[in-house]
Amino acid sequence: MSCENKFDVLIDYDKKCLKCENYNFSIKHPTQEDIEKYLHFVHKTGLAKLIQQNKIKSLVDYMIGVEAGLDSNGRKNRSGHCMEAIVEVFIKDVCDKKGYQYLKEGNAKSIKKAFDIDVPVDKSSRRYDFVVNTNEGLVIFEVNFYGGGGSKLKATAGEYRNLYDILGVNSVLFG
Repeated sequence: MSCENKFDVLIDYDKKCLKCENYNFSIKHPTQEDIEKYLHFVHKTGLAKLIQQNKIKSLVDYMIGVEAGLDSNGRKNRSGHCMEAIVEVFIKDVCDKKGYQYLKEGNAKSIKKAFDIDVPVDKSSRRYDFVVNTNEGLVIFEVNFYGGGGSKLKATAGEYRNLYDILGVNSVLFG
């Protein structure tokens, strides 16, 4: 949404259905239902607990800090880890149904140990978000989350191209 006071929050994904709740904090005259929704948001985000425990000395200063933090690399890492958790629900479901095995955060060493398959590497620290053994080959998943455009998208595309070159033409990469 275009207004900073309106946004969607993913509230459930465990049942393999992405359920979002829309929040609109720009309503001039909120109804009782709106107020209950706002209170639910404050409670579920942990903000209510911080206020109750007097952990916040100035709510205005705290919110400015939150806003600054939401635009940092830390937020990017958190959103990436959250996206991995969401994707894992779906990967686990498919693997359970098909009898496949998967690794989360697999590297060449853990892939060799789990599946007895050698994966070419360009650097020893290369880690893949998910590696699925279909019994016919490996499928490697790299998971990302971006809220908008920017240079990171271009760098990620270049990284995928590099992975394709390293792993070979018979590899299938999903991002």
